Formats: sequence, C-alpha cells, structure tokens
Amino acid sequence: WRDMGQVLKVLFALVLCIGLCAAAKGKRYEPGDEVQLFVNTVGPYANPSETYEYYSLPFCVPESIQLVRIRSTIGMAIEGDRLYTSLFDHHFAAPINSKTLCTREFNKEDIDKLQTAIRKRYFFEMWFDGLPLHGFVGAVQQSDGDVQLYIYTHLHFNFLFNENRIIHANITSDASSAVRIDNQDSLRVTFSYSSQWSTTSYTAKDRARLQRPFLQRMEVHWLSIMNSVGLVLLLTGFLSIVINRIVRKDIVRYSKSLEAGEDEEEYGWKLLHGDVFRFPEHNSLLSAFLGVGAQLLTVCFLLLILSAVGWLYPEQIGSLYTSGIVVFALASGVAGAVSAGFYKKLQGEKWARNIILAATLFAVPVSVVSATADIIARYYHSTSALPVGAAIEIFLIWTFIGLPLTLFGGIAGRRLSSPLSTPVRTRKAIREIPSVPFFRRATFHYILGGFLPFSAIYIEIHYIFETMWGHFSYGLYGILFLVFIILLLVTACITVTLTYFQLSAEDHRWWWRSFCTGGFTSMYILAYSFYYFVSVSNMHGFLQIVKYFSFVAISCYFFFVMLGAVGFIASLMFVLHIYGTLKID
Repeated sequence: WRDMGQVLKVLFALVLCIGLCAAAKGKRYEPGDEVQLFVNTVGPYANPSETYEYYSLPFCVPESIQLVRIRSTIGMAIEGDRLYTSLFDHHFAAPINSKTLCTREFNKEDIDKLQTAIRKRYFFEMWFDGLPLHGFVGAVQQSDGDVQLYIYTHLHFNFLFNENRIIHANITSDASSAVRIDNQDSLRVTFSYSSQWSTTSYTAKDRARLQRPFLQRMEVHWLSIMNSVGLVLLLTGFLSIVINRIVRKDIVRYSKSLEAGEDEEEYGWKLLHGDVFRFPEHNSLLSAFLGVGAQLLTVCFLLLILSAVGWLYPEQIGSLYTSGIVVFALASGVAGAVSAGFYKKLQGEKWARNIILAATLFAVPVSVVSATADIIARYYHSTSALPVGAAIEIFLIWTFIGLPLTLFGGIAGRRLSSPLSTPVRTRKAIREIPSVPFFRRATFHYILGGFLPFSAIYIEIHYIFETMWGHFSYGLYGILFLVFIILLLVTACITVTLTYFQLSAEDHRWWWRSFCTGGFTSMYILAYSFYYFVSVSNMHGFLQIVKYFSFVAISCYFFFVMLGAVGFIASLMFVLHIYGTLKID
C-alpha cells in the first residue's frame, strides 16, 4: 500500500503537469527568432467534424525532406488535428511586405478539388505559437445568375506581441488577389503572403481571452445564472416545506400516537417501513452505476476546477481531451471503491462481476460508439478518425492505470464498507403496491425530474453546443462551474421531492426510480441536440451526422450515469433520515 501511495502521488503530479503545460502562455522569442507555422486541417465550415489533412488540397507543399508531421498528443488525435510543417517563413518582430510561397500548376483534377472545396465553403486551420488561425480557401460570387469561383492566393498575417511573447495572431485573405478557377482545365497560380507585427499592451494572460468573440453576450450569461439561482431557491424552499412541515408533522403525529398508546391507523409513507429498505433487483448493476457516477462526478469537478483557476486551458490544442482521459483513468479507483462498498451494503456476493461492471460500464459503450464512428470517418479519409496509435495509447492507459485502480478501489471499498444499517426491519412478505393516477407514475416522475434541472442549464448547454459545433471559443469556466453546482443541487432536490411523493403513494420501489429520475435530464439534452442540429446549425452530410450524434450519445450517457448517481444518493439519505425518526418496534 505504501508503494501504491507513491504511484498515486506520481500520477497526481502528472495531472498537474498536464494542466501546467496546457496553461503555457506561448514561448519567449528574441527579435529575428524563427516562429514556425504549422498547417492543420481543411473542411466545410458548416461541418466541424468533417476535417481532412491540409495537403489533401493542392496547396504549396514542402519538399519531402522538409515535410514533417508533428507528433500529436492523444487529445489532438481525438480532435482530428494533424499538424504538418509548411513553407511559411516567419521570424519574430520581422514584418514581411510580400513574399512568394510557391507557384503551382493546376490540372483538371486539382481544379475540381478546389471547386468542390470552395462550393462547400472549406476553411483551413493553422497553428502559430499555440494560437489557432483560420481562413477560407476561396469565395463564391454571383453576378447576373453567373456563379463564379475564386481561390485566395495571398494571405496577410497580423501578429501582436508584448516584449518577447506573441499575444495574438489572425489571418486576412486579400480578395484583390483572388484568382477565378471555374471553367478552366489548367491554371498556373502563384501563392504569396505578407505579415505585420505590432506591439500591444495585452499580456500573455490575455491570449485565450482575445480568441473569444462572443464575450459580448456576457449579459445573457448573467440572466442564465439569475434564472438558475432563482430555480434553486424555489426548489430548495419547496423541499424545505415538504420536509419541515409535511414530513415532520407526520412524524410528530405518529410518535405522539405511539406514546399515548393510541392505535392510530398508518397511512402514506409510514406504511412502507417494512418494505422501503427491501433491496432492489440487479443490485450489482445499480452499485456499478453509482461507482461510475461518482467517478464521472470526480472527473467533472477536477477538470472544471483546474479550468476555473487557470491551471488547465481547454483552448490549448488537445489539452482538454488529454487531461480528461488521464483524470478519468486516475478516478477509476473512486468507481471501484464506491461500487464495491455499496454492493457490500446490499449484501452482494459476486465481487468479481461487480468490479468488472464498474470498470467497463462506461468505457465499453463509449469505445463501441467511438469505434463505429471512426470506421465511417476512416472510410471518408477524414482526420476525425482516431489513429490506431492513439487508440492503442488510450487502451494502455485504461489497462495499466484505470483497470488496476478500479481493482484496488474495489478491494478497499469492500474491506472498509459495512452492511447497510437500516432504521427499520424489512418484512418477509412483500407489500402489494396500489394503483395510482398517471401523475404519480414513473413516466411522469421521469419527465418532471429531468425538465427542472435542464431548465436550469439550457442556456449554458446552448453555449457549449456553439463552442463544439459553431466555431466559438468558450472561456467562462468559473460560470460553468457555478452552473454545474446548481445542476447538482436542482437534481438532488427534485429527486428527493419525487421520491417522497412516490413513498406517499405507498410504492416502495424507489431505488431504481430515483436513479432514473436524476438521470433523465440527459433525455432533454438529447432532445435539444436534435433541435440544435435541425434548427440552429447548418450541419449536413452522413459523416457529420454520425460524428455529431455519436458525441451526443456519449455525452447523454455521461450525464445519465452521473446525475442518476446524484439523485439516488440524495434520495437514500432522505429515506434513511425520515424512517430513522420513526419509533417502530
């Protein structure tokens, strides 16, 4: 165990190093130092996941001895980034009036590729000192019904620097140098570029902020926070009324009748004292869901805190996915401990099966969905397909870090946990559950239980979708962390309230229902994803549809498991509390 503690310290230091490396604010340069510009991908502007290698189009390509593909991290590979060296030659604080990049002879095949790219509004991505640069391949102009296709042949780079650091960079395409390429079988084109370097008062800390064009919508964020806080206060107040007035009133009246020796007829949730702690079916699966939910909750907390305090910069290429995978692997011990610990409370005996469930319940479905999407992306020769090397690295991380930690966590959870101590005894005979009106049935509870938490976060969900699929850069991680806390509170409150209503209807099957009620918010996220795809975005094409909905499916499963665990734990604490106050022989 001492050696294991040393290993955990090393792994934790690795996470911090990842965050600190991702937080690097660019390199330091001296005047005249070379600053490499890497080309990345091209693809339709409306389809963020449909990306191809930059040199799949007939641009200026370095000679084979100079063309080098930059080794990508796991996060870069997942994002579909493929960095290559280029012919652009930039030096720190050294402006360029105009410089020829190369001269290309386009044949019919090259022109057809460019025409297709321009019609689909292809844009390219480059990286300059860790800063993304974007621009369009060409433009479409219509004149008297005549569609004309132009390719941009001159790029102008604007760089801002402060002392020895690069602060900001962007690209503008010179429309006056655009060359028409339609209705031609061959063409000779000369590509060129220029650059301008300007000093700025912004510091390296402002690099990420200068890339966020939608910060002007900040007032909408504050309205979202006010709406969410109001909802939390409303739900918390309602829950307080339920517990402090209705439940306490029932408890006091029931206790007084027992003390006075009166034979008062039991009703409502008090009738269930002999069945409320009857263990549910599939207790191993429920325990594994709780363990994985605790693991995902840990991952969210760590990533949001690291982002909010500035130790992790999700804008940095590949940093969010890389950190997420490592933190997920390190948090596997939480999944094993919680799953095995709760399984012991439910008097489970098949420990090996429970630990295997905890280790695979999230990883296997995600792997299957991702692999299916990657096979389709590979057929289209898209860079969004995960390289085999990156897939092997992820598998090795899960095998040599995630799986052992799940096992060790399961052993520790089994040894440290004790059987569930219930305040009332469970009868052998199962109580019959009466019929109830539709508004007290499980389906109605699921719909209501998912709607209120989603209403607290839907504006933030919109911004996240805009970031993922709308070419925006998100940077309000402090607000996102606050909204995440609000989401957990609302989920816990509404699940406890609906559990009370269920018990009042003399239905003791609250175990799985409370979990599904808490997780049903994911169904609203799924519904919103359909709305966003159809009504908000301009995404199209089979590849983009597959990549979009595979990501949505994984995200919804993530929220279902995590919020389901939150709802269940809150309901368990509530049930233990109210039945612990009853005086029953």
